[in-house]
Amino acid sequence: HTAIHSFPTRRSSDLGEITSLVSTNPVFSAKILQTINSAYFNLPQRVTSVGRAITLLGYNNVRSLVFEDILYNAFPSMQDSDREAYVNMWAHSAVVSACAGHLGKSLFRLSEYALGTIGLLHDIGKYFYHLLEKRGEAAKDLPAVIVEETQYGMNHAVIGAIIAHTWQLPGVITGAIEHHHSPLFFPPDHIPGTCLKESLVVCLSDLICKVLGYAGWDRDLLPVREEYCKRYGIKNDLAEIVTPGLINDIEKAHYTVRSYAGIRAPGEGSS
Repeated sequence: HTAIHSFPTRRSSDLGEITSLVSTNPVFSAKILQTINSAYFNLPQRVTSVGRAITLLGYNNVRSLVFEDILYNAFPSMQDSDREAYVNMWAHSAVVSACAGHLGKSLFRLSEYALGTIGLLHDIGKYFYHLLEKRGEAAKDLPAVIVEETQYGMNHAVIGAIIAHTWQLPGVITGAIEHHHSPLFFPPDHIPGTCLKESLVVCLSDLICKVLGYAGWDRDLLPVREEYCKRYGIKNDLAEIVTPGLINDIEKAHYTVRSYAGIRAPGEGSS
């Protein structure tokens, strides 16, 4: 977990840190170059510099690839058992990261890099369900978080918060992971003030990405409670929030993941 724990939440020298991390891994560097030179980006000239590739892909997008590389090597059996489902979940985290960074900066004046980190890690608990024993079954028409609580005794947001706390991640990240579904079910006073905005941004981002077709393991489309919209003066209408620039960021994140995932063969790791 050391690499995830060191994920920066500020821009500053982070690009240099990511570049150094990628450059020390020749296999990963090659995959980054293959990704930027894929048909989706359709660049007029081939990119041969890892640093240039990282700049073109975007800091948050490359960070999502680093994140997946860590998980891939930690849980190889999960990807091999259902590769497509795994890639969908990874892609969902990447697009939520892109969306959260965009909304955090444009609507809430929050750090897009901190929100990008929270968005990237918001579903981290889902990667650990295979370690838990099922306790029961729930009706399939219930929201996914309620189904999870019935089956495992806790939902993925709580599991993710426990993991983030164990990894000693900042409290705002831990809190927002735990409460990223709370704006769907509870009023604002249910969420600690230290992570209230961040929880709302990730919740909105999760919903937007699902509406746009970038879902992970669940496809619940529950609206954010009206109290949040009134409190922060935002429209309870996604059409008012989703701009062409936001769609572009989300699509770029999605195709970055898809291009990279297509390079790796099933069962392949990196060292």
